[in-house]
Amino acid sequence: MALRNSIFALLAVTFLVLPPCHADPASPNGANSIDSTGANPITPAATDAQPGTVSGTDSKSPARLNPPSSASLQGNIQGGAPVVLQGLHDIGVSVHHLQEMLKGLMYEAQRQDMVVVAEPNVIGPIVIPAIPNPSGMMSIGYLPPRKKWVDYFMSQIEEIIPMLDHEINSLPRPAVSDTDLMQAYVEMFDAARGFNPPWAKLETATKGPEYKNQDISVAGSELWFQIEKFKKLKDKLFKTVKVETKQKKKKES
Repeated sequence: MALRNSIFALLAVTFLVLPPCHADPASPNGANSIDSTGANPITPAATDAQPGTVSGTDSKSPARLNPPSSASLQGNIQGGAPVVLQGLHDIGVSVHHLQEMLKGLMYEAQRQDMVVVAEPNVIGPIVIPAIPNPSGMMSIGYLPPRKKWVDYFMSQIEEIIPMLDHEINSLPRPAVSDTDLMQAYVEMFDAARGFNPPWAKLETATKGPEYKNQDISVAGSELWFQIEKFKKLKDKLFKTVKVETKQKKKKES
């Protein structure tokens, strides 16, 4: 009997000391509950952003290239030709990445809707003849651009353009007396400003929610050709700097 009373007493003390392991019904969020994941619950506000979107993009100023005009181009090159050549190399790398993203965007806008051609067939209003083709495929139009890829490529281009603008504006300026070098700078900077009109068109064409393949392709092509023009003038400036550096060394020797 004494042993039984001792056991009952021990159990009573245990119940009084240990807290209950269940949630308090009076607490709205179950403050005493045990979460098996160990994570806080996600509030609805945290799930507002959709994949492929950037929060606050509407308030961002548009990305543009704003190199100096010829009137404010005068200066003295600090660090000599190596600084200019390195700057032009960095610009070339940024332009390469810009073209890669633009290429991906244009590919997305030019995906063709292909069908297998084995015998004469009719798909809607389109009559497909049995054309001998090694691939056995025929295009019946373009597929609509996919929003996730349009958003991706445009977001990457929007990141590259400000970096490219900074690199162009950071180039050391030529002396006013160096007319050949000054002219090469002016031509390249003018070509850089030429990015802005087709880029603005591309921004409009990719706003959505519906995309027109032709609008994206046309604006993308215009920007591509302007980039190619810029690259040629950048290479011209690169060669001009190298030639003038060699001539200067000959005079000094």
